[in-house]
Amino acid sequence: MVDRTSPQLREHVLFRGSEALAAGMVSRRALRSDRFRRLFRDVYTWSTVPVTHELRARAAAMALPGEW
Repeated sequence: MVDRTSPQLREHVLFRGSEALAAGMVSRRALRSDRFRRLFRDVYTWSTVPVTHELRARAAAMALPGEW
């Protein structure tokens, strides 16, 4: 399988799926794969990243409406 994930996306521990899709950094299919873990609606991390309390708190903040 060819990795077509943008190198720019690899720099982020947390990211919004909608923004990564819009920027062409990742495909919908890739977001649904086992390479990523959805923490909250539209907030993702890599499957290899340990999910800690701090990471969940940061992801929750990203999931809130508005700018952060």
